[in-house]
Amino acid sequence: MSDGNSMNELQPFGCFDDVLHYVNNTAPIMCRRQSKDTNYTNHNAGKIPLTERRYVSRYWCRKVATNEKTCVAVEMFCDSNKPVLIWDENNRITITSDMWYDWRSADFLSAILYGRGDTPTFYTKNGKIYWYNGDGNSYLLPRGQDYEIDVVGGGTNFYPVKPVQEYKHVMRKKRMAEIRSMFKPFYQYMQAVLAVDPEFGKSYDKPRLLNKDEFEDRLGISPKEFASVLRNPTDDPSIMKQMLIKCTTKLSMKTLNYDWKTNALGHWHLKDTRVGFKQAKEQFEEILKVFYFNEVFEYVPIEIGKEVHDLNAKYGYSKWNSETSCTSRNMS
Repeated sequence: MSDGNSMNELQPFGCFDDVLHYVNNTAPIMCRRQSKDTNYTNHNAGKIPLTERRYVSRYWCRKVATNEKTCVAVEMFCDSNKPVLIWDENNRITITSDMWYDWRSADFLSAILYGRGDTPTFYTKNGKIYWYNGDGNSYLLPRGQDYEIDVVGGGTNFYPVKPVQEYKHVMRKKRMAEIRSMFKPFYQYMQAVLAVDPEFGKSYDKPRLLNKDEFEDRLGISPKEFASVLRNPTDDPSIMKQMLIKCTTKLSMKTLNYDWKTNALGHWHLKDTRVGFKQAKEQFEEILKVFYFNEVFEYVPIEIGKEVHDLNAKYGYSKWNSETSCTSRNMS
């Protein structure tokens, strides 16, 4: 008896023979239902349900046959117009790029391949779909690409045909330390000012209407001038004051995010004014990571079978990243 969850009754399979037996012994949906309207046609006609028949519009399958006789593969659908899984007569499974890249597809694949309660499963993590197949590894299902797995050992073991290599941005700590040392006078200035007035930035974040001159004063130096100072540090107190405004105010977070085409500096409407030396220093180092991204991070391969959460990738989504392939590489 179903509890109302449309996936609970999905039919699990262990090998192509299981799939073939199921499709050969499950009646497809009728072309017409019994009705006085003889022109009525069921849009689900011919579909073979993979779960309760009332859910056939969501989860179904069909044969792929040669000469309309020999079934060489079975295509399976999950809330899609195109097959998301193709199981062929050689026991090779293709998970297609047409699936929704979310938890629905992960649950569907888990139910179809591991519905008997086996340990292996598909799951989502950090915006990705991973596949734990029971050998101790978690394999990435790439977004927007077909992915093939082979069934070995009578349907009990599944293995990827071509495991996907993942990468991660790792900080070059020596180079980051060198960049920090360039700003030693600014760090000292920041610490001295915030020791006296920890809430320095709040006076520049007051929520009131501003005229043009007041608004520009609140912003401090322009993003273009700020970039110049980041490239060529100075110990001029008047310039360092403007830099400190950039590190402590919500208004500056907004303008830098917009001008630098990034979201790595914080969601300005959710983050409070930075108070005290620790918070201001953290914010400035976020700025440095975005501005010097190509110098302080390297893109390194990670052992296949290990989950990867590239926390540093966000710093590469900006106009300062000359490695234009970074964005596309991290979407997988």
